[in-house]
Amino acid sequence: MYFFYPGPAKLHALVPQWTAEIFAEGLTSRNHRSPEIIHCYQRAAEGLRLKLHIPSDYAILFTSSATECWEILGQSFFGNRFMHIFNGSFGEKWAKVNQKLGNPTHALRYSYNDLLPLNNLPASEWICLTHCETSNGTYIANELLLAAKELYPERLLALDATSSLGGICIPWQATDYVFASVQKCLGLPSGMAVLVCSPRATTLALQLAHTTHYNSLANSLPLAAQYQTTHTPNILGMALLMKLTAHIPPVNETDCTLRQRARWWYQWLENNGFDLLVGNAATRSPTVITLQAPAEKIATLKKQATLNGFVLGNGYGEWKDTTLRIANFPAITDQEVLALQKFLLTFHPSK
Repeated sequence: MYFFYPGPAKLHALVPQWTAEIFAEGLTSRNHRSPEIIHCYQRAAEGLRLKLHIPSDYAILFTSSATECWEILGQSFFGNRFMHIFNGSFGEKWAKVNQKLGNPTHALRYSYNDLLPLNNLPASEWICLTHCETSNGTYIANELLLAAKELYPERLLALDATSSLGGICIPWQATDYVFASVQKCLGLPSGMAVLVCSPRATTLALQLAHTTHYNSLANSLPLAAQYQTTHTPNILGMALLMKLTAHIPPVNETDCTLRQRARWWYQWLENNGFDLLVGNAATRSPTVITLQAPAEKIATLKKQATLNGFVLGNGYGEWKDTTLRIANFPAITDQEVLALQKFLLTFHPSK
């Protein structure tokens, strides 16, 4: 099987070996407050800090999912004003979480072919953005994230990096709250997320210690400083992350590889008659590539792909029936890409 689904995605090739080692070491049967698990948390966090170039004063926490991180933000800073700017389904869902929590929320939707709109934003404490929008295969360039921070230095910037963390460099100095599930660019089994908080976000969260939510930052950050969690964590996921970060190259190297392969992918698809959903090359994601075609042609392509052993991503949200998505994550090899391209040459949705 060839796995190109954009999450849960293809696992890193050494996950089975690492899992066997973790069970042999007995880590999954340890008390989560034991020295062994605290050491596991510490090594995983230090590995992330080293390989992803996370600043030394940014806190690293582990949660159950990126979706939980949406709620943690809104609950930890309840009453703050949130400015959500999005062009796809996941950015929209995040905004709705804050609305349902009762936070003052302004939602601004823009076209997936347009650059991030930053001028004259309504007043808010937070700006919430999606780095790579998985639903449609778009991307906010790092230069625009830095521009947002420069234009609004008094605001905190929250970034959903679910389809970029571990694959694409993140401009940490522009961010205050960054999170991602591990089942995409990090190539690990689902069930855990990484949450990174700037010193400013940490200070503000601790000042709001009146919050009663169990996994609020006010409760979680003091424990994270001791490499612990509020709850029994996903110990297997944490141990796998520890082993992964000891093995993978620095993210700047991975970033270069993925961007180069994405350019190859986009050029190949256009040269061979496929229609890309995102027409503006400046807003195309390096990690999720989205094709569009009439619904019946998409359905036929997906069916034939499955019969030939290729697991492709379904369309999502408003693009559910008329698109399919192809992951471009680090665990996928060039040989697998060539195999998929060979299959696609037998099927031209434009014909």
